[in-house]
Amino acid sequence: LEESKCYLAAQMNFDQGIEELLKCLEEKGELDNTVLVIYGDHYPYGIKEQATLDEIVGYSDYQKYHVPFIIYDCSGEYGGEKIDTLGCTFDIYPTVCNLFGLDYSGAYTVGNDLFSDRERKVIFMDHSLLTDDFYYNSNTGSVTVLSDNYQQEELNDWLKEVEDVFHYGQQILTSDYYSWR
Repeated sequence: LEESKCYLAAQMNFDQGIEELLKCLEEKGELDNTVLVIYGDHYPYGIKEQATLDEIVGYSDYQKYHVPFIIYDCSGEYGGEKIDTLGCTFDIYPTVCNLFGLDYSGAYTVGNDLFSDRERKVIFMDHSLLTDDFYYNSNTGSVTVLSDNYQQEELNDWLKEVEDVFHYGQQILTSDYYSWR
């Protein structure tokens, strides 16, 4: 119970900070020139009690990673549209670039613009994988089918891509990988 109170207090503190920011921007006449981009980058993993975590998050396994990504146009020019699509932190940069018409080639990034028609995927640090069609748990080797479009052959292709992402990511971190370009 104490953990959930602390967590909810932190959320209230965040909300109050956003309110203060908006008031300040309005006082300075900058609110109509402001777009807020907010991403809840993780579930409340500091909470140790599983029952408390289940109560706050509302579900377990891969679904606990369902966190908000909010792009809020303070001017109100763009109607409030809720888009419920699968994405991850890698997708923020290309999405924001698209929204603001920034030059973005995508050659050296992993993510996708969330407004594009590209297939969606979330790769977890433990090499588990979530798509619109399935969730693969690398720790158990189990697959949770999420749509009628799931095909075993597709899973194998995706798992190869997951290994490539980790392999090349490691190369980028440990060597001068792009020096030949």
